[in-house]
Amino acid sequence: MELFWPFAIWGLLWVLASNLLSLKVRSRILSVGGGFLIGAAGMVMIFQIIGSVVAEKTDSIAKKAGFPNFDEYKQASAVGFSTKPAYDDYLAAVQRQRANEQAETRNAKDAANIDFELADRVVLDARSLTYDQLD
Repeated sequence: MELFWPFAIWGLLWVLASNLLSLKVRSRILSVGGGFLIGAAGMVMIFQIIGSVVAEKTDSIAKKAGFPNFDEYKQASAVGFSTKPAYDDYLAAVQRQRANEQAETRNAKDAANIDFELADRVVLDARSLTYDQLD
């Protein structure tokens, strides 16, 4: 409804201004312009009412399935779930899988760092050896 009032007020002011003017041509043009603004206000109001009814219906569908809002219901439906508990189980499984992948990546990085540290020690030990010790 916040878009309705500016159109309605400007349209009414426009019609009032056109009626106060004495020039017939200008007053007709202004009257038509005011009519368009009032019509636009009516269309905005109709679309907002339709939008609120649709939002109310979609939210009631989501509430019946156990979801807090329609956006989460839409996300679950896209993955193939129609109830909140099943979708929560799916999300928990996805989080566990991501955590396992991150742990594997972390372990691989740690192993690579250990290998580099070991290689650095070998190089340092080799540099500290003299030719006499190599024989």
